[in-house]
Amino acid sequence: ERYYNIIELVREDLMKNFNDIQCEFYAINMKLENKVVLITGGSRGIGKAIGRLFAQHGAQVIITSKNGKLLKKASVEINDSFCILGNSRGDG
Repeated sequence: ERYYNIIELVREDLMKNFNDIQCEFYAINMKLENKVVLITGGSRGIGKAIGRLFAQHGAQVIITSKNGKLLKKASVEINDSFCILGNSRGDG
């Protein structure tokens, strides 16, 4: 339980700072049109948010995950991005 609390605190801190990270990303004004981006762990959390953001900026996004169900759902949410199931947990 103690480990869970630490992980939860880190997650909360990351989410608080995510808007700052997103603003810095926009400030850089990366040119992602016609670029291919591979994101591991792209079915949820920060990986999924990064995939969505890159797709909004014109990148072709490829996401990977061990969770097949979440991977399929995230793929649809990220402009029907290409997805690769890695080391399946047997859940879809």
